[in-house]
Amino acid sequence: MENYIYLLSKPPFYLKIQDLTSNFFGKEFIFSLARAVGRLLYVDLVTQNGTRPSCAKVKVEVNLLSTFPQRIKIVEEEDETGPEESKWIKIRYNYMPKYCKTCKKQGHKEAECWVINPELRQFEEQGNDKGK
Repeated sequence: MENYIYLLSKPPFYLKIQDLTSNFFGKEFIFSLARAVGRLLYVDLVTQNGTRPSCAKVKVEVNLLSTFPQRIKIVEEEDETGPEESKWIKIRYNYMPKYCKTCKKQGHKEAECWVINPELRQFEEQGNDKGK
């Protein structure tokens, strides 16, 4: 059963990497940004073709027990064109699955957990009795 719960804590979902300039829209660069969040599964077809220049959309598998970056800093090293420059790349998550770190189940957060808040279970059972 523990392996089953472990698998649920690593669901796949899409994320958007926004505000990319054309020189950062390469496949290798997008892959390296996605790896900063989780394990890359695949890139959507529009991103592969480069027909949506506003953002890249990738599907990643993440560990719900970890924290998710909202932005990633990239640094262009100094070269003949000028000094070192840095830029923040925004990461947007289309859907963040609810995951309770206490009971290790997907579908609710700690505030809704019956293990932490047993009074919620009693309230839920009372509500079901009224409907009968």
